[in-house]
Amino acid sequence: MLLKSFQRLGSKHRLQKYDISNGIALSCARCVTTPLAHETVTSRQIPETLLQALSTHPKLSVDRVPDAGRGLFATLPIGYGETILVERPMLCYPSHKALNMVCYSCLRLLDATADVVTSPLSGHRFCSDACVVSAESDFHAMESLTLEAKASILGSVPDINTAVSCSAQDGPQCSTSNQVVPPLSQFHDMCNAHGGERFPLMAARLAFSRLSKSLKNLPGKLELSSNPILPEGPISGHQPSQQPQSTYALQHEGPHGVKRSLSQDCGGSEQNKLICGDPCSDLDFLCYANVSKPYPVHWIDLYSLLQLAMRQAVLRVESQLLAVTGEGMAEVEGHTDGPTLQRLSALKSELEHLSLDWFVSVLARLHINVFRVSCMVPPGALIGVANASGSSSATSSSSPWSGMGAMTSGSGAFLVASLFNHSCEPNVEIVFRRNDATASFVAVRDIDKGEQLFVSYIDEAMGVQHRQDYLHFSYGFRCGCQRCIEELHDLMQK
Repeated sequence: MLLKSFQRLGSKHRLQKYDISNGIALSCARCVTTPLAHETVTSRQIPETLLQALSTHPKLSVDRVPDAGRGLFATLPIGYGETILVERPMLCYPSHKALNMVCYSCLRLLDATADVVTSPLSGHRFCSDACVVSAESDFHAMESLTLEAKASILGSVPDINTAVSCSAQDGPQCSTSNQVVPPLSQFHDMCNAHGGERFPLMAARLAFSRLSKSLKNLPGKLELSSNPILPEGPISGHQPSQQPQSTYALQHEGPHGVKRSLSQDCGGSEQNKLICGDPCSDLDFLCYANVSKPYPVHWIDLYSLLQLAMRQAVLRVESQLLAVTGEGMAEVEGHTDGPTLQRLSALKSELEHLSLDWFVSVLARLHINVFRVSCMVPPGALIGVANASGSSSATSSSSPWSGMGAMTSGSGAFLVASLFNHSCEPNVEIVFRRNDATASFVAVRDIDKGEQLFVSYIDEAMGVQHRQDYLHFSYGFRCGCQRCIEELHDLMQK
């Protein structure tokens, strides 16, 4: 029965124009099951993580929903206040405003008095050693290879900057001076110039994760160094790491200078037991907006910069591999079965797979599946922001979120939670009890056996017409929950 309920793997929505954050209207139609042009239904098999999650949560099941694809249902009665599901995001990214206020990996709130770990190359801040180690292994080591742009490296990469419209990126990235702006920095600047776009940034993180994973899938151990092997030697201020759990020289902030132990960190064994999908394989399972060609010009511009950054990272990995082996490229290519050539071939093959079609397909999924992650600032707490000198400031002038209250810390894509459908009168709410991106889904009332589980995609405090318009504009459907039916009826009677 479970397998049959997943036979319908198509999309719920059709996105014909572009993301609403850029003010371009969407034209959507619900229950479009046609795959993206370059995909097949068989490419989106049921993730093993999802099957395991359902087997360990006896009160949850997945079934077909007329005109809505699929949904989560209660197989047993669920009481008010009961936690139904706790899940870590398979992909997340901090919001632009909270970038220096939350962990770059898990989005945990960084208190100004806490000891924070900072990457000396990228400047990104982490809540613990464990988060740094996890991020390095997953995406950050590969990502950091692109942050110190060198003319010698960029000169060996085909110039695709001509595909980027400078008129859309007014600023230093279009400068013709000798200063080279790293393509990934240009990518971030372009996203920030468009209101802090989150989906392209999440797609970029996924791209670096896939490149990293292509190396890890091969036998043998390879540690990427964030310090590129270049003739001029080590980057200024960057010293070799003395900590075996990390390839970076970590800088610990905080007034006490106390280093955290791994047992205190979010990367501990308890966190690792939580449900968490693999974005490299499981993201394809999510419903998607059907984006037809020609793709939005802005997406093409963004991909051009991301592609340049990925090529730069691959070239740096190649230089590191050749330096470690002491071989030249001609020697490596002469050993067809050699490990160095295998690694380079796997990396370049993955880079080729990360095409514009892939980039668009990721954005099409994130557009309708991402949750906003929020955290609570404790009473009297001040959020510290690392300034250019690396120090931490906790003054109200440096932080837009001083004192207590809620703030948006970022965005996250979840595997199981993506199956929740919307209602303006939901029976489940999402909370972030750990003040990171780990989501808990809690019943807001008693739920009977057989009921579908709903969350709200929007602020349900809005008026009914505003809710209907927003849902149609953003997600391609109009809500038909009992609350909307009654409120629309009352509105027509007036």
